[in-house]
Amino acid sequence: MPFIQFPDVPDVLGVPNVLRSASANLNETNILSAIYSGNPLSIIDSILKPTWGIFTADGAGRVITPDSVIGFEYRGEAKIMDYPIQMGGFSTYNKVQVPFDIRMRMVCGGNIATSEMTRMSFLQRLEDMKASLDLYQLITPDFVYPSVNLVHFDYSRTAVNGVSLLMVEASFQEIRVTGDAIYTNTKSDSSSGQISQGNVVPAPPSKTQMSAASAGTN
Repeated sequence: MPFIQFPDVPDVLGVPNVLRSASANLNETNILSAIYSGNPLSIIDSILKPTWGIFTADGAGRVITPDSVIGFEYRGEAKIMDYPIQMGGFSTYNKVQVPFDIRMRMVCGGNIATSEMTRMSFLQRLEDMKASLDLYQLITPDFVYPSVNLVHFDYSRTAVNGVSLLMVEASFQEIRVTGDAIYTNTKSDSSSGQISQGNVVPAPPSKTQMSAASAGTN
């Protein structure tokens, strides 16, 4: 009997799909889920389109390629403005959207045979992103989050998950891009033409003005 490394989980109703390895790519699970759904378009979409990834702002190139994404958290918030009125009441006048935050947990093993990035290049890329003002797209199976920037990341290597396995948690924040005002054909104040306000005729001060000036200096 050949050696069986993993238990043979039967494909029957009520038995969930279990990953055989903690570092297995979640794309395989999504493809299997699409196949079980019986929807041909879902199968094609799962195979052709990237399921998880950190891409450039235009979505043309992938910035980081982890071995797997094992966690994703999104936090969106809005603040409602109000002001007090008479008799202890209040009134609401506006609602402001706060930039959302995203935390993504990724795995990089750095295996030459199976990983697209080494651990050193993976961490260096994160350091470059943290120091950069560039914007990125976070693509997930459910939604695409544009215009985000990396603001924090930390990583760990433990004996429980394999000392060679890099567990990284990266925090992203939405960046609101506003347009810059552009003015053309502007003139400086010194180039403005002089405007005549009438002739000014100097005259000596009167006795009343002299008395008021003298009183003010005492």
